[in-house]
Amino acid sequence: MIAFVIGSVILVDDDSLQVSLPLIAGTALFTAGFFAWGLSRFIKLRKTKVVTGQEALIGAKGTVMKDFTGQGPIWLHSERWTAVCNQPLQKGQSVRVVSIDGLKLTVEPLPHSEDEESRPVPRP
Repeated sequence: MIAFVIGSVILVDDDSLQVSLPLIAGTALFTAGFFAWGLSRFIKLRKTKVVTGQEALIGAKGTVMKDFTGQGPIWLHSERWTAVCNQPLQKGQSVRVVSIDGLKLTVEPLPHSEDEESRPVPRP
C-alpha cells in the first residue's frame, strides 16, 4: 500500500501532469478497506465449525434403519452407514456417533428425551 501511494505521487515529475492527491488517497483507502474486509472474512472462515469429514460425524445423530445387534445400517446425514453398537438397537431408534473406524461408525443409543428432538426420516 505504501509503495502504491509513493509510486503514485512520484509517477510524473512535471507539475502540470501530476496525479490528483485526493484520487490517490481515495484509491488507497478503498483498497486498504477491501483488503481489511477480505482478511477479516478469511479469519472468520477459519473459526467456523467443521461441517464435513470425520470431525463432523462425531456426535452426529442418526436413525437405525433395521433391528440389529452388533452391526447394522443407520441413516445419517442423508446417507446409509454401517454402524457398530454393543447394545441391541431397533428400527427407528436414534443413535449418536461416538467414533469412526474406516467406514464403520461406532454408535450409542440416545435417551428417549433426546430421541424425540429432531429425528431424520430414514429412507430404505
